[in-house]
Amino acid sequence: MQHYIIYLLNSRWRKKIMNNNNCNKIIVFFISLLFISVSFLPITMTSNKIVSASNIEADDTTPPIVQIIKPMNAIYFFDKAIALYEFPLIIRMINIEVTATDNESGVNRVEFYIDGQFKGDDFSEPYTYYWNEFLSGEHTIKVIAYDNADNNASAEIDVFKWRYPPFTIIFLLIALILGLPWGIP
Repeated sequence: MQHYIIYLLNSRWRKKIMNNNNCNKIIVFFISLLFISVSFLPITMTSNKIVSASNIEADDTTPPIVQIIKPMNAIYFFDKAIALYEFPLIIRMINIEVTATDNESGVNRVEFYIDGQFKGDDFSEPYTYYWNEFLSGEHTIKVIAYDNADNNASAEIDVFKWRYPPFTIIFLLIALILGLPWGIP
C-alpha cells in the first residue's frame, strides 16, 4: 500500500492528507493547538496523483461579522446619497450593500430580507441586492451572513421608502428642504 502525504498550512490549521489506494478514500486529520478532530472524506484522484477533495470542515463555531453599509442615515434619490438625514430615506430604488467577514472558514453567502420576506442572496463580494420594488412606507431591511461552517449573524435597519411617481418625489424633496411637515395630501 502506497501513501501520498500532502501538507496544507495556514495560520490555524495543519492538514495532513493520506491516500489508501485500496479504498480510494482520504483520511483527513485536522490538528490544532487546542483540539484534534478526525474526518473521513471521499476524494477524486487522477492517474497523475492529483487529489481534489471538497467539504473539508473545521470546528468553526464563530459566526461571521456582518454590517449594512448602504443605506445609512441619508436621503437616497435613485440610489445616490444626496444629503445626510436622521434616518434612511430611499426615493425609488437602491442597491443594498453589506460587508461580511469570517476569519475561520470564510463567508459562504449573504441573504437579503425585506419585512421578513426573503428577496435574494449573494455568494461573492461585494454583497449587494438591488431593491426596486413598488413599495412605499416604513420597511425593515435584514441581512443574514452565513459562513462555510453554517454559522450565521444578522444585521437590520429600518428605512422609509418612497416609490411614488416623479411629481410627488419633487414635492417631497421641496418639503424636506424647506422643513415642511410630512403630511402630503
